Amino acid sequence: CALPISTEAKTHALAYNASILEGRRPAGKWIYAAARRFARDLERDDLAMDWEEVERIAQFCRSLPLVEDYAGVPFELMPWQLWTVAQLFGWKWKDDGTRRTKLAILQVARGNGKTTFAAAIGLYDFASGPGRRVHVIANKEDQALLCVDKAREMYRAKAVDGVKILHNRIEDQSNDCVMSALKTSATSLDGLTPSLWIGDEVAEFNDREILAKLDALG
Repeated sequence: CALPISTEAKTHALAYNASILEGRRPAGKWIYAAARRFARDLERDDLAMDWEEVERIAQFCRSLPLVEDYAGVPFELMPWQLWTVAQLFGWKWKDDGTRRTKLAILQVARGNGKTTFAAAIGLYDFASGPGRRVHVIANKEDQALLCVDKAREMYRAKAVDGVKILHNRIEDQSNDCVMSALKTSATSLDGLTPSLWIGDEVAEFNDREILAKLDALG
């Protein structure tokens, strides 16, 4: 991730937010409320937007090749995705530099690339330092594997040295990092210390208490 930092992500994210507030982009009440909060929070004294982190994520995603119909094309984040990245990873508390956002729900209509987006975010966390644990969770392991498989395909095409692409996970043994798929059961989550977890089809989780456990794990 040691790439030159530009302001491209900041420009697109701010323009996207403005387009919502100015009514130039259709948005439901919750998206509009999020955009208003985003604008207000930019003026807060206790919060800072880490645009360099947002740009690092954008550049990392750009280093990932898409697969299937767009095989080999760099994954360029769209404005809504850059805005989402800023909301999830950009906000930092000024007093200690920790991330503000610990838990978020992202609802995206089918066919808009949410699996690819989630896979790329998972890979960014996986590659961001030693000891990373990224777990994709769904009611069935096969469902969770859809995201992990997308990540496997992108990382296999990128050919990262030292990273093993296994049939159901990605491992970097030298840095003690793993990205895997799990089903939503109390036993499968016992003992986990994830750096990031991604829930797929969360509204359909069989065990509603699983969210509270995941929140505690995070």
